[in-house]
Amino acid sequence: MTKSSCDQGARAAPAIEGQHERGPDDPVEPPEQALLDHAVAGMRLDLAGDGRVDHESMNEWGPARTVRAAVLRQLLVEPQRPVHSKGVRLRGARISGRLDLESATVRCPLLLEDCYLDGPESVVLDYATVHLIVLSRCRVVGGLTADLLVVTKGLDLGGSAFEGVVRLLGAEITGQLSFRGAKLTGTDIEGNALVGDGMKVGSNVLLDQGFSATGAVRLPNTAITGPLFCSGAKLAGIDDYGNALVGDLMRVSGSVFLDKEFTAAGAVRLPETDLTGSLTCRSAKLTGTDDAGNAQVGDLMRVSGSVFLDKEFSAAGAVSVPGARIGGSLSLDGAELAKPIAVQASGLRIGGQLAWAPRWAVQGLVDLERAAVHRLDDDWSLPDAHWPPAGQLRLAGFTYDGLGGEHQASWRQRLDWIRRSHTTASTTTPTAFAAQPYEQLAQVYRQAGQETEARQVAIARRSDLRRYGSLTRTQKLGNWVLDKTIRYGYQPLRAVGLLVGIYAVLLLVFWGAQHHDGVIVPAKDTKTITPAPTALHCSPAYPCFYPAGYAIDVVVPIVNLGQAEHWRPDGHAAWGSAYLGVEWVATGFGWAFTTLAVAGYTGLVRKD
Repeated sequence: MTKSSCDQGARAAPAIEGQHERGPDDPVEPPEQALLDHAVAGMRLDLAGDGRVDHESMNEWGPARTVRAAVLRQLLVEPQRPVHSKGVRLRGARISGRLDLESATVRCPLLLEDCYLDGPESVVLDYATVHLIVLSRCRVVGGLTADLLVVTKGLDLGGSAFEGVVRLLGAEITGQLSFRGAKLTGTDIEGNALVGDGMKVGSNVLLDQGFSATGAVRLPNTAITGPLFCSGAKLAGIDDYGNALVGDLMRVSGSVFLDKEFTAAGAVRLPETDLTGSLTCRSAKLTGTDDAGNAQVGDLMRVSGSVFLDKEFSAAGAVSVPGARIGGSLSLDGAELAKPIAVQASGLRIGGQLAWAPRWAVQGLVDLERAAVHRLDDDWSLPDAHWPPAGQLRLAGFTYDGLGGEHQASWRQRLDWIRRSHTTASTTTPTAFAAQPYEQLAQVYRQAGQETEARQVAIARRSDLRRYGSLTRTQKLGNWVLDKTIRYGYQPLRAVGLLVGIYAVLLLVFWGAQHHDGVIVPAKDTKTITPAPTALHCSPAYPCFYPAGYAIDVVVPIVNLGQAEHWRPDGHAAWGSAYLGVEWVATGFGWAFTTLAVAGYTGLVRKD
């Protein structure tokens, strides 16, 4: 007995249960005896020797490399057998029979390397309590069940091949959980290869460096005190709902890495997850979708850091993140997005910037309604910045504090960007008109000191209301008048210019009328005046006719030079009725343009 033992009170090594009782024909085999000896001495038993172990060659291993699972269990569980504190360490052995440690308190670490657990039934660790388990590069035919397993140090299954489903429901692992390089080829009836619902892991979770699964990986409601690494993982299977990775309500005290050519044949579900780090999906390939057509689901998730869906990230279905909260930035730089829905991000909140520069022009719907970002960075060196076509962009309620990027849009390009949310891809049929995207853009321009751009956007909002909004004919006419006259109050001098134009025309008209006898006549009684006044000949007792002053009195209602009080066109004279009609029309236009100029100057028509 060694001085350092898992059980210092052990006195003798009894026979394996049921072995010696059966008689001399059932002795402890040499490999088993060697394992017993090495366990006492704290040494590793290596039955494979030098060189790499091939999983296919394990089928040929015979009695010389076979250890019964019952022997292994007694070493791990039974207190009568002395085992060094280093635990049971075995390499290159065939473990025959079922290793059943259900509800056991495993007193020493178990380290199996390059071993073949050939039992068709799963290794059982349900409800067990262990210090450390390492199954490194092993082949496990029956899979592993470890529901409510308690591990006080770590669980390392790296490099092993599990031909049955691996279950870790509700397991509590104080240290690290590693499936690094593991191959999971078995599934349950629902298509899951790894079931880890409700796990608690006190350190990292490693599903990387060649990890692969032919079924779905389930990690809902798990709590991980460290990062989750799935870099380069290959998830080739899906569950009954089309999901390859299920992480609903997962809590990760660190980042989640689904990068470095990570591939998933189904949807990646991370709704309502809480990540204190970032979510990195750079160069990930999501080649499948769930039943709803989503490739990535992050509804209501919370990410303290950034989300990277970039560097040739591709999704066969929608990227769905409505209501998500991202403390950092969201990058779609170089992403390949799907159709008919590319991004569903209504209600999304981003504390940093939204970096929009997809690899190709997006054809699917991009929904940013009620989303809010600190800054919108899009690359207008690309055609239309690769925003989707008309009818495929939703911007109602979308807010941003500023615009960035090396290649920014002009205000005309920004207006075209907004108008994509009003029309369909195939027609110009008006859809629901939203004023908020214009107001948001104008506000950002104004805050940046770009008053000219802000004014152009404000004008366009009212003009586009006539084209895309649900206005009556009368309302459209009024809108058109305000547009063509004073540009909705933003250019009130246009009305003054129109007044000047009307005045000039009227001046010419009444200068001509002045030279037609009998067309312009006194408006008051002149019978007692001698000689009688005419438009061409003044009389000392009556005001002279001046076409310039008369035109002012007719056109500008707020100015009275007395000309219109003393002179008028005679409707009974030749062409008199025509001149009278011109005067009435000019008076109407004068009142209208004067009113519009005043309203535009005071800002009345700029009010919503």
